[in-house]
Amino acid sequence: MFTKKTALSFVAIALVLVVIGINLFQKNEELASIDPSQTRVGAIIPLTGEVATYGDSLKKGYDLAASEFDGKIAVVYEDSKANPTEGVTAMQKLLSQGVRHFLGDATSGVSLALAPLADQNKALLMISIATSDKLTGAGPYVFRNCPPNSRQATAAAEFVEKQLKASRVAVLAKANPYAANLAAEFKKEAAKRGMTVVLDEQYELSARDFSVLVEKLRRAQVDAAFIPGNYEDTARLLRKVLRLPLLAGLFHLLSLAKIGAGEQQSPAHSDTNRSV
Repeated sequence: MFTKKTALSFVAIALVLVVIGINLFQKNEELASIDPSQTRVGAIIPLTGEVATYGDSLKKGYDLAASEFDGKIAVVYEDSKANPTEGVTAMQKLLSQGVRHFLGDATSGVSLALAPLADQNKALLMISIATSDKLTGAGPYVFRNCPPNSRQATAAAEFVEKQLKASRVAVLAKANPYAANLAAEFKKEAAKRGMTVVLDEQYELSARDFSVLVEKLRRAQVDAAFIPGNYEDTARLLRKVLRLPLLAGLFHLLSLAKIGAGEQQSPAHSDTNRSV
């Protein structure tokens, strides 16, 4: 008997088939638009979200580089949103389309998530500006062209010791893989050079109000503070400090921000990276 329930089942099946058909059509259209004479390079970068400025800068650079090859290279962009899950999904999409050359993300977290996929699929992955030490040796198909955090940390610790003559230091790190790795490397170098880390704090990715953190910094009476973070949150933190009366214990807080903001700083915020 042809019932209402049966009719609804047929409608549901029809809708599923339509969706499948649309997806197949779109995929075939994408494949048909591929020029076989071009090498397709997948660029998985943050085009939206908190660090979209990094992605915008990378895109301009990639486009400029691709233009040097007379149309032989086509860069296919996918937005990672600086999120490891989004980045992996983007890479899987491009892998399913036959892409085997990739430009990695601006952030360490996403780049570390992409590395296993690159190895599993024997796809070349060139990391751009991500700096985690863990990316070195992440796999035989993973390469990097930016110095690791350990080198930044060594330079920063040397600066604190020899130029600032600081002995009591604070480390204020953003709660992400990049900042955590850089903070750990800096603390190791600081200890080797006889400095004492008297304040070691992390702040959340979504942090907007740094009042509590700045108060802790004031009470710690440090000679210098190392701030590994991204440019926007670092700038917000520095602006908070600039509103305070000048305190001897905070004298070198801003002078290290430029070194500490290793995973790129924005020219728009570079004026905040200066000595008090």
